[in-house]
Amino acid sequence: MFVYYPSCTFRKMLPDTAKAVIDYLKEDMAIAGCCRAKNVTLEESDTAVVICGSCRTTLENSAKVISLWEYLLSRKDFIWPDYNGLRVNVQDCWRNREQPDIMNAVREILKKMNIKSIPVSGSFSEADFCGTLHYEVKDKELEKRIMEYGEKPLYELPSELQAEAMRDRVKAYNCEWTVCDCACCLAGVQMGGAKGVHLLELIFQTKEV
Repeated sequence: MFVYYPSCTFRKMLPDTAKAVIDYLKEDMAIAGCCRAKNVTLEESDTAVVICGSCRTTLENSAKVISLWEYLLSRKDFIWPDYNGLRVNVQDCWRNREQPDIMNAVREILKKMNIKSIPVSGSFSEADFCGTLHYEVKDKELEKRIMEYGEKPLYELPSELQAEAMRDRVKAYNCEWTVCDCACCLAGVQMGGAKGVHLLELIFQTKEV
């Protein structure tokens, strides 16, 4: 049986889109809650369907795990919207840097929606961004200021310093819109002042681009 884990962060950030996804999936699979809940039980024959790198890491030792992107691509009856050749950058998540199947699935979905992905640095195995959870700053002066805080994670630094780090990342983009498949990446892209959209917002047409 397929079991969908909708990501607590994603549901909080984009509740309308999260509901649209669940409404579509609930006829075909069980809908779970938080992957970290103590009562999470998966049978050996179950397959967890996830959109979040953290959920994947939490669940992969107890069940087979696939991304929602791979699941949707397997559905021959899914009707993909047409975005008429929209050009976008794709922000790969640092947590997926060793998951080429996920990143390839994202791009295959974009192609099915008639969206052209324009290459940008920090993609695929070179991904080094997950919003304020993780980013390897390129600006040397900014890096020095961040290092003054020692081993503190970026999200614990002053808010303006976090925003500067996010602005450092979005300098790499060369399209009006940047597509993310991670809620934390999306929050970081938007904090940096770029126009970000979650892949599920495009698939379920809950945001106009």
